[in-house]
Amino acid sequence: MDDGRGLQRILEYGERFDEVEKKIRKFENLESEDIENEICRHNLTINEMLRAMNSINNDLQFTMEICRDFHEEKLPTLSFSIWPEIDGLKHTYFEKSMRNQILLVEKTAMSRKSLYNILSNELRRRMEVLDEDITEKDMKEVVDNFVQQLVNSEFNIKQIREIVLSGLMGYSRKEKRRKKIGKPKYRNGKESLDARVERKLTGKYNWFRNQRKKNQGDEENTDNKENRKNRYDKKEGDMKNEKVENKDMPNSVLFVQNTPDSILAKNLRKMLQELKPWTQIGIKVV
Repeated sequence: MDDGRGLQRILEYGERFDEVEKKIRKFENLESEDIENEICRHNLTINEMLRAMNSINNDLQFTMEICRDFHEEKLPTLSFSIWPEIDGLKHTYFEKSMRNQILLVEKTAMSRKSLYNILSNELRRRMEVLDEDITEKDMKEVVDNFVQQLVNSEFNIKQIREIVLSGLMGYSRKEKRRKKIGKPKYRNGKESLDARVERKLTGKYNWFRNQRKKNQGDEENTDNKENRKNRYDKKEGDMKNEKVENKDMPNSVLFVQNTPDSILAKNLRKMLQELKPWTQIGIKVV
């Protein structure tokens, strides 16, 4: 069993699914009959679309849900609910009524940092599901529900405040970066293909590197860009001075057999010294 969601216009009176042509078309003789019987166009659409879908394969049987079947006329799908309005489709966060209202409990062996990161990321994920035009009331309901779940998980007020602020600030910063570079909030598979391919090819080699350099839209980072540059230049200069001071330090040590008057060691030192301008490697012979 699987779910699928689609946007379908309401059928007009007289429109039916033609099983021969396998498409929706209008029958003139049925239009006046539908008007006289005052047939509900919503029910007409449901019945005809079910006929169309069930005609695909006799082994597949479909059921249909519409917004009118649910509370507040919002169609639930996985972690969000969706409904149509005049200016388009809207969506908000949704969770099933049988969902456990306890998150990761406070009394756990997990480190505090990992625990707070997981919970703050969960709040950020819920905020990302919300439509951009969602009302402040609906947004507060999502946050209040999350706070109540933290209370159920035995977190105190101080801990809840830290987790919620971390999640909201993370969401706010991500939105600022996205808007500054002009990237849409929701992208289709084609728009994200290049990034996914690059991550797949290079992810296991550079996963440990700081990814925030790619997102220069974070205002808190860009405000101190000049200060960071000065610190970096100073640090780089110190490293260069240290390299100059330590340029004669050996990179490796070579132990050789003892010979009379250390002839072998002396000859090796002379040869390595002659090769050093090309190899740039210092080797100490002992």
